[in-house]
Amino acid sequence: MTYLLGSHHVTLSVAGAQEDVDFHTRVLGLRFIKKTVLYDGSAPVYHLYYSNANGDPSSVITTFPWAQAGLFGQRGTKQAREVLLSVPAGSLDFWADRLASFGLDATQCESFGERRVAFVHPSGIEYQLVGNEGDTRIGHTGFGVPPEAAIHGIHGVGIHVYDPERMVQFGTEAFFAGEEIIEEGDRVRFQAGSDAHGNWI
Repeated sequence: MTYLLGSHHVTLSVAGAQEDVDFHTRVLGLRFIKKTVLYDGSAPVYHLYYSNANGDPSSVITTFPWAQAGLFGQRGTKQAREVLLSVPAGSLDFWADRLASFGLDATQCESFGERRVAFVHPSGIEYQLVGNEGDTRIGHTGFGVPPEAAIHGIHGVGIHVYDPERMVQFGTEAFFAGEEIIEEGDRVRFQAGSDAHGNWI
């Protein structure tokens, strides 16, 4: 059987295109790679791409601003709801202050022994910046984000489910051969592939 070796990118459904661009570039300092158009369906919709400095695998976030087509989603369970981004371990205070300066409600927390800063995309998507040591991916220093704080890339995604045991069983049988499962309260974490960064679920 073939198993996942890692992740390449995360794709999100968001509301407005301009607020999404401003959030990912002006607030988070990510590199705006390109803008394309998706022609599936009755009306075309933008497809926006962001990344770290080099556009490495597991660093790319893409978005579809569906509001331009009059479509709006609803948060719930049985869906990916959290985007986890890797940042230098010593940069979390910088990020808490920076997010607050843009009027975002940022909360410092800890999960699985990692310090984090939690906040929300303008469309309601939950984001967390996770402090990491030794992530060699190079962050993009856009809009005043210094190299020592720049986002390395994706740390992982958070999926909300009704039945965590069935999700873990499905994951280990279908995708994640032999990977360690870590439990903390009502949360379960495992890794796709062997790369230390960008593959946590």
